[in-house]
Amino acid sequence: MLEVKNIRVDLGGVNILHDLSLKVSAGEVVSVVGPNGAGKSTLFAAMSGALKPRLGVVELDREALSDWPSQTLARKRAVLPQHSELTFPFRVLEVVLLGRSPYAGFSSHEIDLAIARLALLETETLHLADRVYTTLSGGERQRVHLARVLTQIGFCDLEPGASRCDPGPSEENERFLLLDEPTSSLDPAHQHMTLQTAVRAAECRIGVVAVLHDLNLAAMYADRIVMLKEGRIIAQGAPAEVLTEGLIEEVFELPVSVVLHPKRGCPYVIAA
Repeated sequence: MLEVKNIRVDLGGVNILHDLSLKVSAGEVVSVVGPNGAGKSTLFAAMSGALKPRLGVVELDREALSDWPSQTLARKRAVLPQHSELTFPFRVLEVVLLGRSPYAGFSSHEIDLAIARLALLETETLHLADRVYTTLSGGERQRVHLARVLTQIGFCDLEPGASRCDPGPSEENERFLLLDEPTSSLDPAHQHMTLQTAVRAAECRIGVVAVLHDLNLAAMYADRIVMLKEGRIIAQGAPAEVLTEGLIEEVFELPVSVVLHPKRGCPYVIAA
């Protein structure tokens, strides 16, 4: 369980998050949505451990993030920020292998390499493995970093005797993947690919938190949507419970029509 307990975050003397609480279980996809300035990125930073709340605590398996040894935490929780800066002329495979750094002493180079190649295959970047990272487009870079965090979280686990997604039921094996606007630089096909990967990760008992701007993508792929406004949770629940015309107009100040998606049966939001 990844749990946010009554956190308050102040930045520059301004209260950004107000007594906010949230639980994420292994095996579910949770999408955080809200207008600009709602506090999505601040909540993400707190959940990742990059930002310490003024009040309250963020816990992983009932232990504060700050109390986890960094190498152990890195094997339990992987973070994909909006922007990943890398200016060195590494080859793509080398970038993805950086995700295996927390497994030093726990894994072999052969296993690390096989996991990295599976992650490249999952993100449709295997053909880029030998390319220099700095020569890639923005969308290609984003997919390469997704492959990197997948290798970090053990999405493509190849331990002897284990299936690809068989971490076992114990809390010790629960892992979490945090994605901050993972579709922002991607074309439509790769937006769906990325969120399909998030769903497959959840099937492997990985809890996924994804900050998204596209309400329709959230409706299609999230098990639960958390809607923020002005640093507070306005609503959370299944997509059909949260993506209502009234709530969307209240939070986003945009009149919409909400209909059923003709094939998926989930809510589909249309600007009125």
